Amino acid sequence: MSGDWKNLRRAFKRMDQSNAGYLSVPEFRSVLKLANVMLDEEEVYQVLSQFDEDMTGKIPYNKFLNETFKPESRDSHSRLLRSSAAL
Repeated sequence: MSGDWKNLRRAFKRMDQSNAGYLSVPEFRSVLKLANVMLDEEEVYQVLSQFDEDMTGKIPYNKFLNETFKPESRDSHSRLLRSSAAL
C-alpha cells in the first residue's frame, strides 16, 4: 500500500497546480480514475461527507491520504479503494 500512497500523492500534487492542498471533486475523481480507482456516486458522497465537511466542493487530498492510509483506517478505506479499482 505504501507504493499506492506515494503514487496517489504525486498525482494529487501534479493536479494541484496552485499548491492549495485541495482538489475540486472533478479533479479528485480524475486522479482516482488515473489510478484505476472508480467510485460510484454513493462512494463519492461518502468521501465528500467525510473530507469536505464544509461542503465547498474541495477535497483536501493530504487529509484524504492521511486518513485513508493510516493503520487504523486501512481496513475500511483500503477495501473501498481496492474494490473500486477492481471494477
